[in-house]
Amino acid sequence: MATFNVAHLITLIGVGLCASSVGAADEQQNQKKTQNGGGDLKHLFGSADVFTELRDKQNAMAEKMSGIEAKLEKQVENGGGTLALMTMLTSNRLEKEIEDGMRENRNAMAEKMSGIEAKLEKQIENEMRNTQNLLSTKLENAFITLRDNQNASVTKLENRIENGIRANQNALSQKVSGTEAKLEKQIQNVFTKLRDNQNASVTKLENRIENGMRENRNAMAEKMSGIEAKLEKQIERVFTGLRDNQNGLTTKLEKEIRDNQKALSLVKNMATLELFHSHLPIYRWNASYCGYGIVINESANAIWRNATRYFLYHSCRAEPIKMLSSGHIGIIYTEYRILADEGPISIGLSTKEMPVASSVVGRDGVSFGYGHFGKIASKNANGSKVNIRDNVPSFRIGDDVGCGLNWATRQVFFTKNGQRLNITNMYVDEGTADLYPTVTLSNHKEAAVEANFGPNFKYELSKEF
Repeated sequence: MATFNVAHLITLIGVGLCASSVGAADEQQNQKKTQNGGGDLKHLFGSADVFTELRDKQNAMAEKMSGIEAKLEKQVENGGGTLALMTMLTSNRLEKEIEDGMRENRNAMAEKMSGIEAKLEKQIENEMRNTQNLLSTKLENAFITLRDNQNASVTKLENRIENGIRANQNALSQKVSGTEAKLEKQIQNVFTKLRDNQNASVTKLENRIENGMRENRNAMAEKMSGIEAKLEKQIERVFTGLRDNQNGLTTKLEKEIRDNQKALSLVKNMATLELFHSHLPIYRWNASYCGYGIVINESANAIWRNATRYFLYHSCRAEPIKMLSSGHIGIIYTEYRILADEGPISIGLSTKEMPVASSVVGRDGVSFGYGHFGKIASKNANGSKVNIRDNVPSFRIGDDVGCGLNWATRQVFFTKNGQRLNITNMYVDEGTADLYPTVTLSNHKEAAVEANFGPNFKYELSKEF
């Protein structure tokens, strides 16, 4: 009986130790997985090592059980049948307990693995959401940086363009100032030389006349006593010839003076046009900008309109062939030779917003006009109007009338046969659009004009500079 108790106790202790070892190892492994399961993907696959270790422990336990059974069998042979029976019962109970413990461990392991997988999926989802938010923030910051860089580049480019324009304007202003001084000096030299030549010619002519008269008087005094009648007749012929010669010389001198003045005026005009050539627009008539019934003769820059049954005004606006070099600078000027004036005629300037059908320059749209019956009128961009009748001459067939605008002063001026009209209160508003030469003709009776777009005008355009 004592042998049975010792063997039985040894068996129970061995089985208990094995079960405790297996349980402790499983519990320690599960706690380790639970603590580190959310941080590393390697723990997800650590369960395979747990199962392998469990299988190895089961095999080791089976070997121990085989040894215990062999030992018990040997003791049974020595101790009797009752001990063998008790040992067998105890062994069956231990196997059942071990099997139940292993089943519980497997179920606990499966539950822990499910928790680890759920926790790992949630952590992966959080990591993906955080990564997406971080990427969105970085993209937004990159776009903001790109926009700021682009705005800075645009601002820098605008500053460079503005500085370049300002530098070009300053250079042009300096060049114009130098050219004006040089031109003024050349004109003064021409005037001085012309005046000196004129004075010398007059003095020389007076000396020749005085010397000739003195010589003739002396000759007549010597011969007066003997040949008074003949001398008187000769003196009369001499005086007649001298007077004719003097008249001829005076006429010739006056013609030379006029020719010199014309040449000087032409030199001034050509010099002025050369100086401001890049700022003077060149125009031509365009049928697209002419009202009904107006006919264009392109070879002569002329337009006319025949009489019809209906009394209507229509206008024709010239278009630029060469635009201004930059902005509203320089002078716009056109002269018109009146070819037929049986119907009303008005000449002037207008913007493109003034219609050409049923319109009058100076009355409609934004325009400035000079009517043949002696009236000057304007309508500005702000709606203000000006009407002038006092001291405004009318014009007729053969007259040359002109209209111009000096952008430097924004003043509109009119001319007739080379003379500037005394109109000083007509100005263009700031911000006004480009203005173009415009003529209004009526179909009441025949009317026609021939345009002179330059550069040779009746009016001395250099006076405007």
